[in-house]
Amino acid sequence: MNTALIIAVIVISIVVFSLKGTKPVAAASTMNKMIEITQKINVTMEMLHNILDKDKLNSYNEKYTYYYIGYIDAFARVMCEVDGIKYDKGIQVLIESQAGKLIFKNTDDNESYKKAVEALPGILNSEYGKKGVDDGKADAEYSYRDNIDGPPYTKARSYFGLPPLTRR
Repeated sequence: MNTALIIAVIVISIVVFSLKGTKPVAAASTMNKMIEITQKINVTMEMLHNILDKDKLNSYNEKYTYYYIGYIDAFARVMCEVDGIKYDKGIQVLIESQAGKLIFKNTDDNESYKKAVEALPGILNSEYGKKGVDDGKADAEYSYRDNIDGPPYTKARSYFGLPPLTRR
């Protein structure tokens, strides 16, 4: 079973469990919002992975990997808040999965995910993780909440030694 399918099953299971006892219309609306925010977070992670220095990101250098994990966690939290979705285990699974892929590459998907779940609190509380959280929140507030038309992900690109993106 591939990682994306496993994550989808986990997210849907968590959402369904959290909606137990909710009226069907409200549950469907919440489910649609969860699917939408999950897609937005996945697109954001994919975009960041493509616009940041892949060599630094994929090298498992804590300075960059922990920063990135903190950054995407904070960015996702702001996205959830703006879209009226509770950041919960269903959303955190996306961050844990990303951490597993970057940090525990030499293990199978299930094992890397388990290790990432255990490691995430330490990553987010590390020096580099905290910097990523601060920058991710600031960039998300600027580009996602305020919908500013300036260059996105400026702090992350700067941290990776890259110039800001230009809007077309």
